[in-house]
Amino acid sequence: PMTCSDDTGLHFEAAVPEDAAVLAHLDVMCFESKHPEAENRLMSLLSDPAYILVKVKKAGEVIGKVHFHRQMHRVQLSDLAVHPAYQKQGI
Repeated sequence: PMTCSDDTGLHFEAAVPEDAAVLAHLDVMCFESKHPEAENRLMSLLSDPAYILVKVKKAGEVIGKVHFHRQMHRVQLSDLAVHPAYQKQGI
């Protein structure tokens, strides 16, 4: 499993299906998504081998996420979200 930390106390790790609810809540706060739709979409992406979803944690709390979509000769970044309480802090 992918995991790493930095000197700011941020911890990055690959999301797993059990993270779908908390990531959906983050989508609702950041993108005005509807929770059931967001959770279903995340479950679909988490089961797709072309996607890697990375969650960002600070002090054990999920405060952000980003999606990586592997394509032929490139990787597309999308759905970069930071919890509103942590925005504008250089995260």
